[in-house]
Amino acid sequence: MRCLAIAGVLFANTAAAQSPGVYQAARPAYAQPETEQVWYGWKIALSDTVAWGAMLGAIAWDESTDSPDDEDVNIGAGLLVLGGMAWFEFGAPLVHLTERNVSGAALSFGMRFTFPLVGALVGHAFDDPNKPDDPIATLGMVAGALTASAADILLVANTRRRARTVWPQLAVGPGGFQLGASGAF
Repeated sequence: MRCLAIAGVLFANTAAAQSPGVYQAARPAYAQPETEQVWYGWKIALSDTVAWGAMLGAIAWDESTDSPDDEDVNIGAGLLVLGGMAWFEFGAPLVHLTERNVSGAALSFGMRFTFPLVGALVGHAFDDPNKPDDPIATLGMVAGALTASAADILLVANTRRRARTVWPQLAVGPGGFQLGASGAF
């Protein structure tokens, strides 16, 4: 029913503006392009899964190659952890940029930097000073990173885009007619 009403308005509005004998449908004056909310958090979740998989896989690889009396450093596992950390920090902002959400990219980068840092600092405040490995600080850093990832996926990964709309085009003249469509994409 809406299409018929729009078509009627199209012909009524454009008939008077055309030369005699030619009628062309055009986009009605009141039909402004609508915007739609687009959620792309699944792309960020996939990117974060790759980052966390690299980091956890490297840790498991390092643990499987260690012996109790071996103090050698597994350089490959260390590089894989660094790569996963870099992917975690920069992967999601790149996804935001591909979705043309520059403010989302900046917010994502800021959250992914500050949340783990704040988590580590809070965890360190509750750590036992006599333990050299600071397990609560590490737990706080991981909790901060997971919080940043969840906030990015659920809250930041939204953007407004112009809705894809199509308007019919019809031109009738003494020599025939033309039928077409135009739109905003």
